[in-house]
Amino acid sequence: MAEREYVLGTGNDELMRLAQQHRLWSDAAVQAWQRAGLAPGQRVLDVGAGPGFASFDLAQMVTSTGAVIAVDESTSFVGYANEQAQLRGQPQLRARVGAATTWRWRRRCAVGATRAVTRT
Repeated sequence: MAEREYVLGTGNDELMRLAQQHRLWSDAAVQAWQRAGLAPGQRVLDVGAGPGFASFDLAQMVTSTGAVIAVDESTSFVGYANEQAQLRGQPQLRARVGAATTWRWRRRCAVGATRAVTRT
């Protein structure tokens, strides 16, 4: 798959902007995911994960007994997410290149989008 060109790009400036954005809303997102019942041992699919900032929080919530699959069209964002997951000691997080409309998963997941969660 060719690198997805986002309107705001996928470079360092955009990475920093997304990190700042995540810092602003991550507490509220985590609280929402807790109210939705996200817990250790669950499997989560994060569609449109970007560089994985929400995915890192989700990986903490499901712990090493669960799994987070982060899907994004940007190879650079997916690379960043996988690199950071390794550095953060989160082997339960794996990022994959794919489009939300065509990517398929085989197992039932609690689905974590970047700002909302729907349990299945």
